[in-house]
Amino acid sequence: MELVTYVSALHVISAVVWAGGAFVMAWFVSPAARKAGPGAGPFMGALASGAMSRAMTYASAATVVIGLVLWAQVVEGAPT
Repeated sequence: MELVTYVSALHVISAVVWAGGAFVMAWFVSPAARKAGPGAGPFMGALASGAMSRAMTYASAATVVIGLVLWAQVVEGAPT
């Protein structure tokens, strides 16, 4: 397999992690925290400053950077 295949797979995986994390936060965690009221504040603070925040940051950055690399390959006419 060519390197571009592995890079494309990494791009898709990082996008799934990024979008999946955003989906879970928007559809499940945030509504549950709203229902829990002010007591959810410490939990949301811990979530925002912990591994979830770092994972989302790294996944989003990887998705964008790898996407730009793949796009540059297409623009330059490199075989994909």
